[in-house]
Amino acid sequence: MPHTLRLPAEVTDTILDYLHDDRATLRTCCLVARTWLPSCRYHLFSEVVVRSAEHPLSLANFLEFLPTSQDIASYIRTLKVV
Repeated sequence: MPHTLRLPAEVTDTILDYLHDDRATLRTCCLVARTWLPSCRYHLFSEVVVRSAEHPLSLANFLEFLPTSQDIASYIRTLKVV
């Protein structure tokens, strides 16, 4: 059975903090390990922008999504509806 190396949380957080503005890479990092999810989600969902003027269903879709993923809602610090 292969040996699994676990990085200290501080190292993982430092890596993900460095990637804070690279959303595509953060989404990929979510798949690396469950322990990485909270840090990835912190960066991915801290600011949510819903573009309802361009896509009228965006706001409705977002409002439908929130109750199904209540843990995600706890990461949202800024919500912009434009």
